[in-house]
Amino acid sequence: QGAPLAAMVLYLVFFGAGLAPLPWILNSEIYPLEAKSVCIGFATAANWIANFVVAATFMDLAEALSTDAVCPLAHPDGAFWLYTLVAAIGLAILIFKMPETKGLCLDEIVALFA
Repeated sequence: QGAPLAAMVLYLVFFGAGLAPLPWILNSEIYPLEAKSVCIGFATAANWIANFVVAATFMDLAEALSTDAVCPLAHPDGAFWLYTLVAAIGLAILIFKMPETKGLCLDEIVALFA
């Protein structure tokens, strides 16, 4: 009975530690000054579009991926397990692929992402 709550908590932990702050932190560092405002605008739009997709598809995913055949909408655990998996994969990619920018000047950071 605790599976939906556990799945939701795991999703929030992995998303909060991995992908949630990514657009806001990286966008302040990775773009050259002349393109920063446009690039941050695109990243913000992509973030809001992704949020909309999650919100718009949640009920269908909850029903399709539920582990309770009797009342699937009352047990959306499968949707949260899917979100947990996606967030965990994103966190792993972030850990292994994101270059360290600590102590670098803006020109050095831009060169890392060029």
